[in-house]
Amino acid sequence: MSTDCRIGYATNVHPGRTLDEALTEIERHAPRVRSELVSRGVLASDETLELGAWFSAEAARLLLARPGEVERMAERLRRSHLSIRSLNGFPYGHFHAERVKRDVYRPSWAGAARLLHTEALAEILARLIADDAANSAPRRAGSESPPKLPARGSITTVPIGWRSEIHAGSTGAALGVAVSHLRQLAAALARLEDRTGVRIQVDLEPEPGCLLDASRDLVEFFDRHLTPRPGEVDPRRHLGACHDVCHAAVMWEPQREAIETIRRAGISIGRVQLSSALEWRPSRDAEIVAAFDEPRYLHQTTWRNSRGEVRFFEDLPDALGAARRESPGDDLVARTHLHVPLSSACAGRLGTTRDSVSEFLGAWPADEPLPAVEVETYTWEVLPPSLRPASLAAGIADEIEWAHREVSRRRGCRA
Repeated sequence: MSTDCRIGYATNVHPGRTLDEALTEIERHAPRVRSELVSRGVLASDETLELGAWFSAEAARLLLARPGEVERMAERLRRSHLSIRSLNGFPYGHFHAERVKRDVYRPSWAGAARLLHTEALAEILARLIADDAANSAPRRAGSESPPKLPARGSITTVPIGWRSEIHAGSTGAALGVAVSHLRQLAAALARLEDRTGVRIQVDLEPEPGCLLDASRDLVEFFDRHLTPRPGEVDPRRHLGACHDVCHAAVMWEPQREAIETIRRAGISIGRVQLSSALEWRPSRDAEIVAAFDEPRYLHQTTWRNSRGEVRFFEDLPDALGAARRESPGDDLVARTHLHVPLSSACAGRLGTTRDSVSEFLGAWPADEPLPAVEVETYTWEVLPPSLRPASLAAGIADEIEWAHREVSRRRGCRA
């Protein structure tokens, strides 16, 4: 697999409230995913599978509190041909609780806990990258020079917070505190780079319903609040964007328009997450879609009519209720934030937005390597039984195999 085609997966699919649970789940499933990919010829027998790892705030604290724990974890992963080059800093607490919903956006960037957690993750990732470089990059004979480190590692994060919660009270205080915390983070990341030689970029991930739910919101936020100031670190060196293809599709953003809007503003896209949303017709599919209504995650839904007007619903039950009450016209098309496996072009009689992944790959400049890329379906255990794979490892491998094939087809990488 060529570097340009390297695709990993996000480990927030695995439970991991505690550090021991997170490591146990990664070591239980990730080697099986890799084994599946090797047997299919997607990975070479000596090739590493990269993980976009998720550690809760509790797990991250323990990783740093136990001397040498980060390096021991890296060595355990290395023995299984696994590595962590990026972290998912979005979920803070128990992402596999019985009910998550809006809690996944808490604490927002107005909370000091979000800043402290992200700084901890940055320290962990810098040490992982440095350890990996020291143990995998050979030195030339007689050279005392340390191995060259990768340009940066990526940490995804919540796009400030849920919009209505950030705007609560209409004083702007929460937003101001959030901006202050992000500027403090940029300064901390600059100090980390000076100390370790590793550049960490924290990537805000636009999501429907959040303060930043589309590329234009992200750009406006950077332009209004994160411009360089004399004597301070340029926030754009250490803060960037995570482009989630599913999120942009739910917001009806053309993929090319989204990435060009971000890049034209001088904002670096440090991570790309590949996943599909559910697509359906409110006039005919409400009863079928009801099978996807589950109590754990928030499933933001949008309707778009033939005039291009978009209506937003915070959660799937709200959209289903409207569909039953209002007799929507046949011109309405709905998209729901519910990650459908990329290996499935449809979800039974319903559609998906998988074509948005192909659209994104075709839109990324052909002469530039892709950023860190990962598949991020975390909803396997809440999907209807007909969409669940024989095993979790097989399902994740199916997604990576499809994504790798599509990247190879779109970008001419070695298959």
